[in-house]
Amino acid sequence: MGEIISHNGVVSRVEANTVTVCVQQKSACAGCHAVGYCSSADCKDRYITVTGASPDIHVGDEVILEGHSAMGRLAVFLSFVLPLILLILLLVLTLSMLGLSEGMGTLISLGGMGVYYLILRLFNGKLSRRLVFTIRKNNQ
Repeated sequence: MGEIISHNGVVSRVEANTVTVCVQQKSACAGCHAVGYCSSADCKDRYITVTGASPDIHVGDEVILEGHSAMGRLAVFLSFVLPLILLILLLVLTLSMLGLSEGMGTLISLGGMGVYYLILRLFNGKLSRRLVFTIRKNNQ
């Protein structure tokens, strides 16, 4: 079915059937020996909500989140690739075929992006059923 991608995290919240996990996202240079002296090293906390987790998971537990690589590719396609294609397509359409000015073409293209992300938001429930992480305790 594809390669499994896993991330280590710490449980930050447990509710009825959902668990929120804090995953530290580090840049490639965050592990460098000069990280304390370099301003380009960054580290961000990402919170991922997992539904249907096992009942033996509690706040503060170290866990492993797993997902299929195809899920990541779909997320990148929907978030970056498709909007870029749509933006360029709308800009070319408004400038060459409709003969509008550059300013108007830009405004229409950006408005199209707003509509695209609104539609993406409306399909959030359907996407959340496809983009699913599984969770298990980290037994080190």
